[in-house]
Amino acid sequence: MSCSAAALLGLVLSTGTGNWTDVPGIALTADVEGQTAACRTCPDAAKLGGIARWRAAAPDIGDDALRLDAGAFLFGASDPEVVAAAYVAAGIDAINLSTSDFRLGLDFTRDLMASADVPALSANLLDGDGAPLFAPFLVLERGGRAVAIVGVTERPVALDALPFLKRQLAGITVED
Repeated sequence: MSCSAAALLGLVLSTGTGNWTDVPGIALTADVEGQTAACRTCPDAAKLGGIARWRAAAPDIGDDALRLDAGAFLFGASDPEVVAAAYVAAGIDAINLSTSDFRLGLDFTRDLMASADVPALSANLLDGDGAPLFAPFLVLERGGRAVAIVGVTERPVALDALPFLKRQLAGITVED
């Protein structure tokens, strides 16, 4: 599990009762990487993947369930606008942005998320002045309870060594 997914899961729940049985269901996806349908060229995953397949399985978890993405939803997307629209259609409650969601640059991702009807979260992706680039958290009502969702991601290990990665993340600081 990626650091983004672990952090999202670890920080997502605050029921106020201390009883984990009161927690609504969670449908979590990560590393969708722009796939809106099953990958046809991936030999090990030909029947897996895509937001459409995830959405087909998600209704079984109930109406109060949280539908979340832990990051890397845009990486490799040939048509990012279609991917964002698929997330809206799938009823995703929030997307935790990871550094790989900025492959086309900060301005592109910021504009895309501003036009999408799904909240983008990140508590530790900051601009050059140290201000959050996106909302750090979101509170939703599920099952009569307030549930806090906090987005965090990890700094790429090779950031200092890879010039293309530095260019993709220009204007972005990943706070530890």
